[in-house]
Amino acid sequence: MLSVSQPIVNAFRLQRSHLIDSTSAVSPARIASALCGAQAQVLSSGMLSLGIRSSSTEKNIAQAQARHGSLVKTWAMRGTLHLVASKDLSIFTSALGARAWEGRIGWMMQDGLKRSDAERMLALLADTVCAEPMTRKELSAIAAESLGDWVKPWIESGWGGAMNTLCRVGVAVFGPPKGAHTTFVRRNAWVRTWKTYGDYIRE
Repeated sequence: MLSVSQPIVNAFRLQRSHLIDSTSAVSPARIASALCGAQAQVLSSGMLSLGIRSSSTEKNIAQAQARHGSLVKTWAMRGTLHLVASKDLSIFTSALGARAWEGRIGWMMQDGLKRSDAERMLALLADTVCAEPMTRKELSAIAAESLGDWVKPWIESGWGGAMNTLCRVGVAVFGPPKGAHTTFVRRNAWVRTWKTYGDYIRE
């Protein structure tokens, strides 16, 4: 049996997390991949987490989140916001998506929404979100024209609401902010790399 001392374990964990040695040549996306995402419930916190490990500036990290960039912001583990490597997004949605879908619909039903209404709203949103960044209010206004004003609280919720569901199954991701407002974009228009389970098996 291999015996490893605690200092060696500590050093391995620190190096694996890019907290020791020079990492200035390592991209923020590579570090996000090694960390399995940087927690970004407060975006500046996620950017700081990647920045101190890579010597990247705020501008560098913001550019990496642009369309077809190497980073994307979305809901991931524990239902919280993370900055993840774009190439890894399909792993997270495959692992978390199906459970998140049923969980979020169940949550809506507990708050009095019928399953059929929840599914109609999510289907309409999935068709509405596009390559151009749209705020929650812009998305809810379009949905309300077809389904009624009852959809607005579900879409505009600051806790994620319906948009949380679409992000966690990989339909949408966060886009660039419009002033103080969050936006969402269609994932397949912004994330260039997408692998299915079969792609990983074939590798």
